[in-house]
Amino acid sequence: MSEGIGHTRRPANAEDSVRLAALVIDYMLLTGVIAGTLAGAFALGKVPLVGGLMLVVSLAIIVLVGIGYFPYTYARYRASPGKAIMGLRLADRETGQTLPRDRAVLRGCIQTFLLWPLFGLIYWWKYFDAKGQTLHDRLTDAAVVHVGAGEICSPIEQMREDVKRMLGKSPKL
Repeated sequence: MSEGIGHTRRPANAEDSVRLAALVIDYMLLTGVIAGTLAGAFALGKVPLVGGLMLVVSLAIIVLVGIGYFPYTYARYRASPGKAIMGLRLADRETGQTLPRDRAVLRGCIQTFLLWPLFGLIYWWKYFDAKGQTLHDRLTDAAVVHVGAGEICSPIEQMREDVKRMLGKSPKL
């Protein structure tokens, strides 16, 4: 199939199984951060003076990571780490172009704050929606799509570059 000059093919929407795998990866990462933080808090909890402070710091870290995970990663990469690993990214539903930052953050906030109160119904919404969108995709006019072959800077490449930059700045042991 040939495409005319100036026309590009819209990226393919991600399948439910791939989106679910990405979500499982994200929650495994979140669970690891929370478990590690709590383990550190309990280990240092027996140390006088430091223990109470560590508990407060740990709770602050858990709240910040829990609330900020999706909004931050969507704003920075237009994908969560799970989506990036699975080769997915956020896109405008109509054009297939990268989702603008403000809509990406809004989508992350909706996902974060409505997932648990609605018992996951934001995902089941798609099976009753005329366009087959989840609630957070519908409210932000977004789609989760496969990263196109040869995309200039895929989310996983951006994450790799950020990690390399962070490791390059850390002192050598």
